[in-house]
Amino acid sequence: GMIMPAKVLRQEATIINNGDKDTGLIISFIAKGEVSNPKIENLTTGKFLRIVVDLMPGDILTINTNKGNKMIELNGKNISQKMDRSSSFIDMQVGENILKYSADKGYTNLNVYPKWTAEFFGV
Repeated sequence: GMIMPAKVLRQEATIINNGDKDTGLIISFIAKGEVSNPKIENLTTGKFLRIVVDLMPGDILTINTNKGNKMIELNGKNISQKMDRSSSFIDMQVGENILKYSADKGYTNLNVYPKWTAEFFGV
């Protein structure tokens, strides 16, 4: 597949999946200050992923929602068990997806970089 460039996400952003099937994504949350329980939501599908964790300045939280590679890491260490039980590993449907990030506290201290690969049937 084709890797899409990562750029800083506005708090709510429309992302286009140009592939012809749903795909997961890799999201990096970089904390510039204290953040409690960051959350990423696909408003288009209604699914969200919330991580019950406190981030400190400089922390890097990476979420991979790709099939077979699902993982939540904080500074390179697996913290998948910190996933909020009512949430799920979101994916991106074909076409437009509205992604929004938030946190219980300090969401303005986050830089969020989404990366995904457009997947095509038969490739």
